[in-house]
Amino acid sequence: MWDATHHVVTYLYARYALKLLDHMQGTDTWKTSYFIVGSPAYQIPIPNTRRKKNSEETGKEQPKEGWVLTNKIELTPDHTREPLSFLTAEKETLKQIATDEDRDARETLGKVYSLIAEHGRKIREGGKEVGTTVEPHKKKIITTAIQKGKYFAIPQAAEACNKTSRQIRAWIRRGKLEAVELPGLGMIIEVGKLNQFVNKNEIMY
Repeated sequence: MWDATHHVVTYLYARYALKLLDHMQGTDTWKTSYFIVGSPAYQIPIPNTRRKKNSEETGKEQPKEGWVLTNKIELTPDHTREPLSFLTAEKETLKQIATDEDRDARETLGKVYSLIAEHGRKIREGGKEVGTTVEPHKKKIITTAIQKGKYFAIPQAAEACNKTSRQIRAWIRRGKLEAVELPGLGMIIEVGKLNQFVNKNEIMY
């Protein structure tokens, strides 16, 4: 169906067209008001903190997950009679098309599930995929030499100095406090170095 005025085209799947027909035959409301048709689609909102903030500021609700009607067309009572007549005349054909569409959907889903299962089986059997070789992941080991002694992590150092972790990192960044970076673990500070820094700068515990 299409709306030449607003240049909107909406596609009616056979199963949905049958539901519309049942609705139009079961109620007379369309005879006195607009009848809305459209393409059903499942909406999955994508998390976006900026969009959430804007929605809170403007008071607009964020999109919710669920079925929605896209490419909507409002039909007047006179315009509704034409598709009603067509759908009524083609009801049996629509039933056959709907059956074929359902079968095709089941077959497609079956193929997808089979591919997922086959992929998982190949991975479990040794990381091999059809036409592809998946190399086992090798961890890269980075060595860091540190002197023997006692060390504080940044949160511990902050607690010892009665400061925040942010302040400790700022001192390290400015070169005032010496620290050692452990790849993947973060910064550590030798206890003796921390005591020297505290005494030198007269920091109160």
